[in-house]
Amino acid sequence: MRAVRDKVDISKAQNLLKDGLFFKRKIPDKVELLYLGFHLFKVTVDPGNSAVKSEHVLIDVLTGAFSFLNSENILPFSDETQNYHSIKIDKDDAKEIAKREYAFHLLHRNLRTKLKAEVRSVEFEETILYPFWVGYFIHFHHYSLEVIDAINGQKQSGAIKKALIQYLADEFNSKTESMRKQPDIALSLNR
Repeated sequence: MRAVRDKVDISKAQNLLKDGLFFKRKIPDKVELLYLGFHLFKVTVDPGNSAVKSEHVLIDVLTGAFSFLNSENILPFSDETQNYHSIKIDKDDAKEIAKREYAFHLLHRNLRTKLKAEVRSVEFEETILYPFWVGYFIHFHHYSLEVIDAINGQKQSGAIKKALIQYLADEFNSKTESMRKQPDIALSLNR
């Protein structure tokens, strides 16, 4: 999979992550750059009153979260490709999610604008890795996290946070599973 190159550096990310809704937070206790997998689709729409338009949408490979993509944001890609082990939603299921979610979006827009826009096609383009900065905050005995887009610096909603938490849980589970499969070195040395 190709990864989108991040544009926000770590010092700017720390400043953006500490901005709270009603107050300034402290600098995060830990900040890391994580890449989430997304299926990228091109949706072609007949708006009903003008020429056919195309938009890009993303479907998260872990939870199926739907989001729009400004296609200028995704360039350039990094030169190296990366492996991503946790793909729970394949491209066919993601295509169905993209159709359903985009149709709901169009229904909402049609009610507002009184137009009859409709989806002409939804085409899979590729699966990409998209960067996010994650800031971890320790509050007494628990953690909280804030997430910003590593391309434009915008704070992210609950859907992306949910996907990142799922990613972190999968990473933790895969590490503990690999540790269980390794023989206990301490026991083998005592024999």
